[in-house]
Amino acid sequence: MQNSPVNRTDFASSLTNCINGAYMAKTNFTKVEDLLEAQLAKMEAKELGKLADIAQKVERPEMRKLVEKASIAAAKNEIDRTSLIHAIHQATKKFKEPSFYTALGITSEEIQTLLDTPRENLTNQQWSKMQEMRPKIVEYKKDFSKTHPEAADETLVKKERTKHLNKRFNVKDRWLPL
Repeated sequence: MQNSPVNRTDFASSLTNCINGAYMAKTNFTKVEDLLEAQLAKMEAKELGKLADIAQKVERPEMRKLVEKASIAAAKNEIDRTSLIHAIHQATKKFKEPSFYTALGITSEEIQTLLDTPRENLTNQQWSKMQEMRPKIVEYKKDFSKTHPEAADETLVKKERTKHLNKRFNVKDRWLPL
């Protein structure tokens, strides 16, 4: 068996064809988009069917307005609860000091159990406890930024920008091998 030399021009042309997509499979996204549109239409039809059932059950116009107000209030309540849980979760990730938990008047284990339980299983007492924690978290953040000015995001950004005027962002500071 002879070792034939590789023709460099053929190899280079096949490599460029492969890179340019001549030999790569092409994905047809129109099928996926059509399926997605069909599923969204089905979901919308189901939602409209549910709303129509509610409207048929409630025949008087005054009752319809009450049902609409109740559904809007429930949606707002759910958004408030979601933002509350998110704020508490972000604060517990940022502040891990014991002084944070003493300022809130709760232990880290209690906060973790509150965050781990599903929203549907939380009682009104637990929700009110979480709502009482929000102003305390805001107050602690203000006090923390006053006592630790180096931790503020704006000061860190300003410091790094003055330190490296011509540096590109997201580039690692290390020596490259030769």
